[in-house]
Amino acid sequence: MSEQKLYEMKNKLIGFGIFLSAVSFLYEYLIDDKNGILTAFIMLIDIAWLALNAFYLSFIVYKNVRKSVANAILGSLLYFSGISGLIMTAMEKHASQQLFLTVMETLIYLGPMIILLLPLLYILGEILG
Repeated sequence: MSEQKLYEMKNKLIGFGIFLSAVSFLYEYLIDDKNGILTAFIMLIDIAWLALNAFYLSFIVYKNVRKSVANAILGSLLYFSGISGLIMTAMEKHASQQLFLTVMETLIYLGPMIILLLPLLYILGEILG
């Protein structure tokens, strides 16, 4: 795959990721009577887009589909468990099931924009690490 095609793909991943996250947040916070099936469908698309972004990032580095699929799965799991764990640890005195669910919901909705969030996550990791 040429560098130009990879660059074009990155732009599509970022653009559609921003669109998906915007639609997810608008649906969640602007619509009062939400359909449970539609909400689950939106969340599944967001999770799939997160995995696709993770696959793309891994494929750029390793150029191996199998390794990239494994890294996409692990990266997605680490994204959810790592960030939610950090937040729950920071909010230890106020931690509750509702806070956990809200954090997970927000992470799902931010998932499609992971390529844009990587610099922020890197800086956060450097500060905490």
